[in-house]
Amino acid sequence: MLSRFKKLLFLVGRRGRIKFSILLAAMFINSILEMAGVAAIPVFIIIISKPDMILQYQWAAPVVGLLNIATSHGMFIWGAIFLICLFVVKNLFLSLLIYAKTKIIYNEQVRLGHRLFNAYMTSRYPFFLNRNSAELLRNVNNETALIISGVMLPLLRIFLDGFVLVMIVILLLAAEPVIALMAFAVLGSLSFFFMRMTSKKSKAYGREALQHRRVMNEIVLEGISGIKDIIVLGRERSFVRRYDFSAVRTAVTLRYLQMVSQLPKPFMETVAVAGMLLIACLMLFLLKRDVSALLPVLTLFAVATLRMLPVLRTVVSAYSDIRYNVYAIDPVYNDLKLSEKTADEKIKKEKEAVPNPYPFTAQISFQNVSYRYPQGNVWALRDTCLGIPKGSVIGLVGPSGAGKTTLVDILLGLLEPQEGRVLVDGQNIFADVRRWQANLGYIPQFIHLSDDTIRRNIAFGLPDDEINETQVGQALRAAQLEALIDELPKGLDTVVGERGMRLSGGERQRIGIARALYNNPQVLIMDEATSALDNITERNVISALEKLRGDRTIIIIAHRLTSVMNCDILYYMENGRIADRGTYSELLEKNPQFKILAKETHTT
Repeated sequence: MLSRFKKLLFLVGRRGRIKFSILLAAMFINSILEMAGVAAIPVFIIIISKPDMILQYQWAAPVVGLLNIATSHGMFIWGAIFLICLFVVKNLFLSLLIYAKTKIIYNEQVRLGHRLFNAYMTSRYPFFLNRNSAELLRNVNNETALIISGVMLPLLRIFLDGFVLVMIVILLLAAEPVIALMAFAVLGSLSFFFMRMTSKKSKAYGREALQHRRVMNEIVLEGISGIKDIIVLGRERSFVRRYDFSAVRTAVTLRYLQMVSQLPKPFMETVAVAGMLLIACLMLFLLKRDVSALLPVLTLFAVATLRMLPVLRTVVSAYSDIRYNVYAIDPVYNDLKLSEKTADEKIKKEKEAVPNPYPFTAQISFQNVSYRYPQGNVWALRDTCLGIPKGSVIGLVGPSGAGKTTLVDILLGLLEPQEGRVLVDGQNIFADVRRWQANLGYIPQFIHLSDDTIRRNIAFGLPDDEINETQVGQALRAAQLEALIDELPKGLDTVVGERGMRLSGGERQRIGIARALYNNPQVLIMDEATSALDNITERNVISALEKLRGDRTIIIIAHRLTSVMNCDILYYMENGRIADRGTYSELLEKNPQFKILAKETHTT
């Protein structure tokens, strides 16, 4: 538990720790006011029933003299005024404290969610290779909220009510030490026993709930993204059953938490009533007190009990909440530690938010480049050497797993090679990777389109006031999308649907080309960009790209060779190496594997 508290302090940060320290100081002041409120009730009862008895207290005589109180009516009036003022001040302070606590805690939730999402967005690409998107989604949307509402908020409730509890204990010990000690021993033992009985199961359920939250997100994401396959294969019930299992298990854990949170109330009320009767019996029969002396003491204990019961209940309930939700801390802490470290290193190298493009006038050169994935035990790319002259069109071909995509990901600056260098006009691109990436346009096999307008999908990620209409128009013309836009009633303001479902495959691919060309890049990279298209659509897309020839350096990854037949040079890759190179016709003559690949392409 101590280790997680340290993690919580890290998540809160230095400014958060200062805010919470001030909040704790305010809670301590509130507890003093609460103690004064509890003590004031029996004093007022004494003023009503036996005003002369007040003068027996050393502090009372100077106050009576200062206020010039001569009659019991005067004492009653001043006592009532003091009581009202005390409770107004106490409750006004408590209201302000609750407002400040609520504001700080939910601002912290926004800040923590922003901090984690920002850490993910600024992480290096390899971070995402071994992570499940459902887990990342759970951490940002669920776990950050649970850390605040399920850990920090209950922790603050424990501090707030714990201070009040301590002050009431001090007050009762000062008034009746023997009886108070006996009462606290009984109540404390019962509360401790209850927490011990429920703690282990709360921890186990909290651990289970963490896993099921990830599974539920995963199933929903898989179900929505693969809905076409699911319907065709008739797998709807399978997905629903998997979701239902995790949902039911999550409901079981939450049901237990709610039950444990509410059980202390009836339990402690019963103990409190029995305790009050026991105190009266002890004072009458064991301590031989006079019946008339019971009233102020019983009033004090009654008021203290009424105030302590919700406090104890809150403390026990908050403790159960923390034990259940504490596991939300670990994934957020671990990802922030890892992501912020790599993000800091990345930011140090990337000095400009919107960098000037890297100078590129002659050639891109791979020099003995090798790369192995973090969890891999074989080299995905080995001792690769190649040169790409500016303005050329080259193709990377070969069977699946040959290393084509890895090579392109290195060129994109997503993966940094463990061995070798990638130079542009003699300069290492990883010396300032963001400046190099400002030169690049990337067209993947599957274009990610958001459920938004065509304009916003072309200028992807930019707010409306930063979209350059001139650049959008140039990108449309280069991608040969003008005819499509003219046919649409809303033109560029047409909403494409989730993942572009309202468009054909060729139209989606052309929007991807327009997006890649929006910043007028010098280098255009296509990663299997036409493999999912039919032959006619593929020819149309290739025709659009042919018009860009000469203005830009174009690099094409292809499994189907129809898209690379006109390349200046092809690199044939096998087992992470460049096995051969040449024009299409040259490789067709001298490379048997390439010949087989070409035959398969023309057959399909």
